Amino acid sequence: MFHGPRRLLPIGAAIVTCMLVVLTVHSGAPTPRHNANLGLSAQPLPTARGQTQKPGDGTVAVGRMHAKDSRVNDLAPPRRRAALFARPQDQSIAAGNTNSNDGGHSNTSNTNTNTNTSNDSGVVFPQHPAIARESKAVHNLLYSGGVASFPPFRSLAEPPLFISLVPDNTALTHLCLSHLSAPDMQECNSADPARHQVFALSSEGHVGFEVQGVGHYCLHASDERIFANSFASLADTDEDDDHIDPSVPRKVVYRLCTSIFANAKVMKEGSLSTKDAVDTWQFVPGKGLVHRETGNCLTYNYHTKITLEPCRDMDSQWMLRTDVNGSLILPRQWDKELIALAERRERQIKPLLATVRTLASKTRKLTHRAHSRASKRTQGVDGRRAVVFFMEPSRMLTLQVKWWLRAWRMLKLDEPDQRMDVLIMGNGDDFESLMSLGCEMKSLDTQTSIPHADGHGVCWLFPFRGINSREPGKYDAWFNSLEVLVNKKTRPLLEQYDQLLRADADTLPTPKMRGYWSEKLVLSLNAGYATRYADAKLATLAADAGLVWHDLRNIGSTFYGPAKSVLHLVELTVAVGALLRTYTFAPGTGCKLPPKLRPADVDCEWGSGLWLGVSLLYSQQIAANHMIGSGFPVKFEAEKKFDVGTEGEIDVCSVLMLHVYHNRERFSKLALLDGEYKNFDMSSLDFHVARDLITYFALTANDQGMNGEVALSRSGDPSKLCG
Repeated sequence: MFHGPRRLLPIGAAIVTCMLVVLTVHSGAPTPRHNANLGLSAQPLPTARGQTQKPGDGTVAVGRMHAKDSRVNDLAPPRRRAALFARPQDQSIAAGNTNSNDGGHSNTSNTNTNTNTSNDSGVVFPQHPAIARESKAVHNLLYSGGVASFPPFRSLAEPPLFISLVPDNTALTHLCLSHLSAPDMQECNSADPARHQVFALSSEGHVGFEVQGVGHYCLHASDERIFANSFASLADTDEDDDHIDPSVPRKVVYRLCTSIFANAKVMKEGSLSTKDAVDTWQFVPGKGLVHRETGNCLTYNYHTKITLEPCRDMDSQWMLRTDVNGSLILPRQWDKELIALAERRERQIKPLLATVRTLASKTRKLTHRAHSRASKRTQGVDGRRAVVFFMEPSRMLTLQVKWWLRAWRMLKLDEPDQRMDVLIMGNGDDFESLMSLGCEMKSLDTQTSIPHADGHGVCWLFPFRGINSREPGKYDAWFNSLEVLVNKKTRPLLEQYDQLLRADADTLPTPKMRGYWSEKLVLSLNAGYATRYADAKLATLAADAGLVWHDLRNIGSTFYGPAKSVLHLVELTVAVGALLRTYTFAPGTGCKLPPKLRPADVDCEWGSGLWLGVSLLYSQQIAANHMIGSGFPVKFEAEKKFDVGTEGEIDVCSVLMLHVYHNRERFSKLALLDGEYKNFDMSSLDFHVARDLITYFALTANDQGMNGEVALSRSGDPSKLCG
């Protein structure tokens, strides 16, 4: 049965379908394969239904597919479209493996005006016009892998490394530079989670690391300066590019290497090499990681993190190239590091030895004079005496000076018959609170004479910079309290005194100091810091310096006597201290190496070996041994008189000077600092007991405790406790 046109509909549809298939194959519709100038992408092309993909090259062979199934008629916006047509093999380029030589742009990204592309069969297909119009700059923005890859890192100076900071002698682990976020130091760890500590060093001296899919970041000294732990950009200061103060610390950051390079080219308005544009660094044995342009060192500070500062402080700058295996640190070229430090020590030691020997040669002449003076003159008849403190910003130190002043007045050591002055020298930050206690501000330039012999005791405050800040790196801070006595500005004043008391601020005079004068230098032997290992090392140093060693040990920090004798012991101690620091505790010596890099026969533990924290006492021990061994007149108290602890039941009239150590039992300066005595009831204190006397003076001087007046009424006048 003939149905007319209704029978023709399926036939017509079939014919139209065949024509569409032919047109699809031959009409030149765009294919997924793209030209080289389309940019770099890590996105593979999704395979359309009916397509087959040839293995290995990422090209697509066209098979049977309906027009509505292909994506060619559904083009995305330009940015999406570029990713859609990327080749899978471009993933390797995005990861940084390019052959570029122009700051990160791939050689394959050259300008190509040909808007056609072809498949492997040689059939040419016209490219979509929108893709052809997309510029190279747009592609560079879209595909950061190609832009950020940094060619110099294709040539490394050595295998990837850890940048490790050698910590101080007490640290059990090294710290490694991390690129997890901002530059910072973290405990070295070679485990998988710590891959953010691995760096590359290019043959040109660039230091950086790669972020997969992004590119290389470089260690970069920014133009931001650091002032008192705050940042200021170069534009905010009075400096310019040609007059930058190299001593001001600079902030160090990580920046995309190619961005630094591009910025430099724009700023210089010309062509630059990567070496000129991007910071380069050099590991210098015995010094650290040095910034080649400025000669400054990469520095670690707890508050400001990583900075660029003049090379001087080994504790914060001695960066090493290391390999890390678990907790095992393996420095590269370790022998060169130690050799460089040994050569530096040799250069530093020579002038220090000369200074010590010069001062030591004075001992014999001073010994003769001291004997003559002691035999011909009664001490204290027409002279004055003084205690000298060095004060720096410290709440603990302020508490201690206040209790000393309270005792000085309540024991009536400031009365004319005692002729005792308190001289406090320092930077003056806490002087205002002491002026309210009756102390007077003075100047070393104008106050050139001491009070009259029979005048009341004075408390004078002198602005003064300690040697630790005047000569950083040469002396430890502990030496400020000694050097202040023999400085060329202070010594002329102090030599006018008949007697001098050298004591730490955490001491306390007892009533027995009233009327106590000595014709000889007075020392004590109850400090408790000495070890046989340390004594042997100190004796070796003394022999090298030409000093006499008399086997005296545990010499206390408090000493007293004729001013010239005290000053000679102090000047010799200060000179020996500088030598000891370089000889025994300089970078590269056994006790300044972390335990894991320390020779097996080196003992730097408290109680058995050398201990940096008592280097002042070591220096004083060497100086005192030389003076005593040379026949200098010295008096050792038969019993404990100086530096007696405050935690026991000790008769206050049996000692001259108390010393508050680092105990938590009463009396404790640590508890006082923490305010633990605010509610302490003083009503039952007995001033005849040393512990109770220091408790009373310390608490009442610093507004802690209760019922102090009850204790005073109960025990009576402290100045009369010992008759």
